[in-house]
Amino acid sequence: MRCDLMFLGSLNVWHHTAIAAFTTAGSIREPADHESYSPGKRPDLYLPALNLALDVKTGSLFTSSATKAAAALAAHTPLAATAETFLLRAFGDPRVASKGEYSRALAAGTSVNLLITEITGARHRQAERFLRTCASAHAERYPRADDSDGAEPSFYARASALLSAACLRGLGDELRSRVLSSVSRASLRRRAPADPVRPLRPSAHKRARLS
Repeated sequence: MRCDLMFLGSLNVWHHTAIAAFTTAGSIREPADHESYSPGKRPDLYLPALNLALDVKTGSLFTSSATKAAAALAAHTPLAATAETFLLRAFGDPRVASKGEYSRALAAGTSVNLLITEITGARHRQAERFLRTCASAHAERYPRADDSDGAEPSFYARASALLSAACLRGLGDELRSRVLSSVSRASLRRRAPADPVRPLRPSAHKRARLS
């Protein structure tokens, strides 16, 4: 897995991580033929060897859909404002018997993982578990005779660094967008057009006297 590339987002990082662990053929991105194992919802990645569908999600601290309680909790608890929303949307809520986007995939026997990260760099436990699965698979494919314990930690460290870089880039984009939006609104307020000044016209009485 190359570490000298500036990836555009988390999906690219996860895809290249999966390729390094399971080969290019073993990691299919946005598969077109997903109906047989994930009917109604195309996953971001699919690993045929594991019959595993993966959906990449990136959470934001600034999400407007979060409740006040979740937003307050997000100030000191990673993923508090977004993870539950992503999970409910994907898997549904058994408390109210609602189905999620991947309910039919699960019914078809396909495993589904949500690879949730946050622009702060935090990773959900499902994402962390999959990253360690990739590290173990990579270590099995490329064993080191001289240092059998070195491959997995090295792979994990490189993948973690790439994910952190993608998250930080997302944070920068988010902050820049919010700053530009605030500046734009402030400029519009300052530049509010004044009422047009109409030239004074003599009244009809004065026009009659002038003529």
